[in-house]
Amino acid sequence: TWPQQQHTPTTSIIASIFHGIKESVIFCLEKKRIASIANECFDNLSLDVMGDGERSLEELMKNHLRPQMVNWDCQHCRSPHQCAHYTSILRLPQVLPLHLTRQGGCQARVTFPAVNFSLPTALARKVDHSRRYELVSVCVQQQQGMEGSSGSHYTAFCRSKESGRWWLWDDIHLHPANINNVLTAQHPHLIFYEAI
Repeated sequence: TWPQQQHTPTTSIIASIFHGIKESVIFCLEKKRIASIANECFDNLSLDVMGDGERSLEELMKNHLRPQMVNWDCQHCRSPHQCAHYTSILRLPQVLPLHLTRQGGCQARVTFPAVNFSLPTALARKVDHSRRYELVSVCVQQQQGMEGSSGSHYTAFCRSKESGRWWLWDDIHLHPANINNVLTAQHPHLIFYEAI
């Protein structure tokens, strides 16, 4: 069994809050045997945002964990060839950071829930898929293109744990916000969920 998510002398407080565990399996399709299996720690999930239109967070999660074909030096066949690579989540962290990556000026809008976010059941075969998360923070990438130059500026929406109120941090400025401001923000870059 894996260590419980609590601070112990051998586990840092950061690891106990932010670390989850993924299982990576390489499967030889020719011999129908597992070629490799490994567990790895993660402190965020990087989700690719592609295309235009609207994408749901659940759709991005499914895409991140979909099986992929990889070239693998298979010990069963004694030669490199295409094998299936499966990734699944074994343990979810207390705080789940999701990093949304965009390539080539992608303008797709990402929709995400404020409460009751959970891993899609099909992706959570090895974890408690009933674990629910609530939104606690969103870091937003503000595009700042000027003639002949480009750049980014980041702001953050954060929810007060004590009052439940939302705030917008913009450099040294702090502004009141509401959940609608958060959920309709353009280009979220980092989304933080905390287990309920």
